[in-house]
Amino acid sequence: MTTPPIRTITLGLGDEHPLTSTCIKQAAGILQRAQERYAGAGYEVQTLRLSTRPVFDDLASWSSSALVNYVQELQHMLDDVGLAFCSLGTAQAISLCHAGVRCRWLSFFPDGLPCRSRQPFPWPARSRCGTGGTASQDTG
Repeated sequence: MTTPPIRTITLGLGDEHPLTSTCIKQAAGILQRAQERYAGAGYEVQTLRLSTRPVFDDLASWSSSALVNYVQELQHMLDDVGLAFCSLGTAQAISLCHAGVRCRWLSFFPDGLPCRSRQPFPWPARSRCGTGGTASQDTG
């Protein structure tokens, strides 16, 4: 009898942004050990993923350029440990536009996010990469 594949193992991180490379490496190790245990039991694990606290809540005071730099740095850390999927938490328009603060973060999507260096970028094809090209669309 064939065992069904496991679509994903997701690890939720409670650490506040900005995340460190040590935190990312530890999280990747936990996920990889879990994948190995499931593989040892005969299961195929299709993806490993991280889920973080809302980046816009933790870094609300950061400028758009500082946030883009951080997200690019985070992407490199994820690439270095082989994690292709990471959720940066929710981005609720209500919380981003509280108390009369201009909704500057809403214009950040999707063009403000950098392209992933080694994986297809999951934003629509109209998104622009830092190099002026277009990002590919994730179909998975």
